[in-house]
Amino acid sequence: MTKQYIKQELEKKKDPLLVRKDKPKNRDSWSHERLKTLLMSPIYTGCKSKSRRWRPGNVIVRDANYWVPLLVMMLGSRILEILQLKKTDLIVHNGVLCLSVGITSEHRVKTDDSKRFLPLPRLLIDLGFAQWVHSLPAEQRLLFPSPAGGADIAAIAGNFGKQLKTCFKRLEIADWNEDFYALRKTLSSALDDAGVPESRRKAIAGHAGGSTLNQHYTKRNVSTLKSELEKFDLKVSVRYSDKHGHPVIGACDLVAKPSAIVEVELAADETASAVRVTSMQCGKILVDARLAEMEQRKSQTRSCKSWTPPEIAARLRSISETYELSLPQTPQRRQAVESLMTFGHDS
Repeated sequence: MTKQYIKQELEKKKDPLLVRKDKPKNRDSWSHERLKTLLMSPIYTGCKSKSRRWRPGNVIVRDANYWVPLLVMMLGSRILEILQLKKTDLIVHNGVLCLSVGITSEHRVKTDDSKRFLPLPRLLIDLGFAQWVHSLPAEQRLLFPSPAGGADIAAIAGNFGKQLKTCFKRLEIADWNEDFYALRKTLSSALDDAGVPESRRKAIAGHAGGSTLNQHYTKRNVSTLKSELEKFDLKVSVRYSDKHGHPVIGACDLVAKPSAIVEVELAADETASAVRVTSMQCGKILVDARLAEMEQRKSQTRSCKSWTPPEIAARLRSISETYELSLPQTPQRRQAVESLMTFGHDS
């Protein structure tokens, strides 16, 4: 058995609500709460030091750990595409500040459709991304030489992803389904919700877009694509910091209510047999109950109060008035909760 398998099995034993029969990872978009936690974390508001990004302090290090999550989140790009960017990839086309992705022969991309021009959203401009690029040493070609250098190109993204995963764990925003790679899907889902046509979403993400290569489509339509990208509103306000000498994130109003995590234990027929709801802010358990109709089933790991389905559904609705409910990402667990919430729902 591998170390990773053993670690996963140990994690299962720690949490009786973790289902043993889940399907493999199904990456989903980041929740608003998780996005806000990242944007207001010490990485962007001030950390202890370069090696302690998760601890609050007065230092803001604008390097790969700072910019890459923002670029992946706001442009929907692949991590490797961002890590290969050079200073000369920052261009102005038709009056729009853009990044050229995969255009030069030395920039490795997945397919020809991955070659494209991406306009910079307002938030990246307000945070001074262009000024930061111009401030880099003249002899430095890559924007992010540290993660990109000294490794086989195929391993760059994986190594950097592992590094960020460690940091995210310390920031308490690590999630099995909403991992760093799922930030790419977050933009696509948000643009879909905003009514952006599929052809433009594919062009932005570098997916196959029909008979026209994305390189030519995006170059011709950078103004339109910029307007589409701005529809992903993270509700971030930026201010200039005299102490740091550059713009910084001042606030994020993406989520008005605190979040609560909903976990569920499944019965053999994949209906909910137990539900636990925990506040993400303070860790307080808001609900810890098993369904009364399941009492005859053996459960040596549960000692919580028994509730009827209508009682649990009513409690979940009551909690949702104060908290944003973060439902399970695994399809069968999410469906079990959503099915449970139908009791007493008359609209």
